[in-house]
Amino acid sequence: MRSGLIVCALMVTVLGSCAERDTEPAGSGSNDTAVATERSHPAMTAANRILTALRNNDSAAIKSMFNRKNRENIADEQLADLFRQANQMIGDATQATELRAGSGPNEVLARVRDMGSEVCLLVLTEEDGQYLWDDINSAAVDEFQSMALIE
Repeated sequence: MRSGLIVCALMVTVLGSCAERDTEPAGSGSNDTAVATERSHPAMTAANRILTALRNNDSAAIKSMFNRKNRENIADEQLADLFRQANQMIGDATQATELRAGSGPNEVLARVRDMGSEVCLLVLTEEDGQYLWDDINSAAVDEFQSMALIE
């Protein structure tokens, strides 16, 4: 899994490849216990707000949830493409179901849905006491589950 800033060229590659995989809803497996536990974590709230903004193609809302690097690197002209590609990747998911610690010190991964042997996830970074959107990505299920669960 990579960490880092979201850039349009990489996003096209990641989103395009993930959108083509077979999918099943997150939470359809053994992680249902984690779902109830995680609901009140501020990163879960942020992830669900990000999903809502993406699903609604809400430019103002999604821009307000960009982390610092995304605010600097994603132009308004790129938002239509971002929404189209992100919605292909998130599919019918309306809520994140699980949180895991990411590879960076302030990084949190929110599970959006299962895609065969991979998991679609939102990458959040904590900046100035709030969780903001860094990226949309995928990881192997085993790799994701090996990361520390955030309760």
